[in-house]
Amino acid sequence: MKIMEITESKLKKILREQREEYQRYLNVLKEDFDSKVNLILEQYNSIIERLDRHEKILNLHTADIEIIKVDIQFIKNSQFP
Repeated sequence: MKIMEITESKLKKILREQREEYQRYLNVLKEDFDSKVNLILEQYNSIIERLDRHEKILNLHTADIEIIKVDIQFIKNSQFP
């Protein structure tokens, strides 16, 4: 069995290679995380846009109902011959 001597320069080289590999790994994780966050952001924005459209429709319907209520009140208070 041959024992390999690890010099300071060999150790530095090994550590540098390991650090570079780890940094690549972290970059891959970051890109994956960023893409997932962006997907969630797009979905959130889509939901907000849909809610805004529904709110506008609801406001239109509410205004129509108020007009109908005024018309009914007018008819109730009218004197018919």
